[in-house]
Amino acid sequence: MSNRRTRPGTRLQYINTSPISITHWNMSIRDGLRERSIRYAVRALLYPVYGGSPRIVYLPLSPSYDFEPGTPIWTEDIDVRRWFPSGWKETVLSNIAGIDHSLRNNFSVFTARDVRHALPNECMRTLGSPDVKGNVVVIRRGRRQTLQVTHMHPSERSLVDILVTRWFASETEDENTEDGIDPSPAETESGDGA
Repeated sequence: MSNRRTRPGTRLQYINTSPISITHWNMSIRDGLRERSIRYAVRALLYPVYGGSPRIVYLPLSPSYDFEPGTPIWTEDIDVRRWFPSGWKETVLSNIAGIDHSLRNNFSVFTARDVRHALPNECMRTLGSPDVKGNVVVIRRGRRQTLQVTHMHPSERSLVDILVTRWFASETEDENTEDGIDPSPAETESGDGA
């Protein structure tokens, strides 16, 4: 990371996504669940700005949520502030971009609201999406109750990798088309419009 001045949230975003920091975070959440100081946490997939591979992270309930066992938990009940110090936006994906087939579960993708102050996402770059800035968090939604969150299974990582990289590629392609840039046919066919 360079020595030039950065916003405090930007530096925090980098520090919070180091492998050791993620490991400590997950341990503290699991300890809190065991001690009952944290009532509930959902497993999600984090694509960290620091780089490396996507990691399973535990996301606790928002401090403002009054948890009652047996009540449904929605994405707005989950606390993602650690990964998005300058705010976030949520997009729900129900199919893989370019494929006309619905997924069994929908996935909520959280991204930085203001990418001007977000760091480039090294993890997404290694997956072929070089223009992504800020952390990316993916939460799995229920099959029948599509608004309710469910735990991400480690076995779903490959599917989610494809889902997210294709979505970012389609978003980049859409932005280029809106800006008057016509993506080449090779880029359109391969899905590498980024």
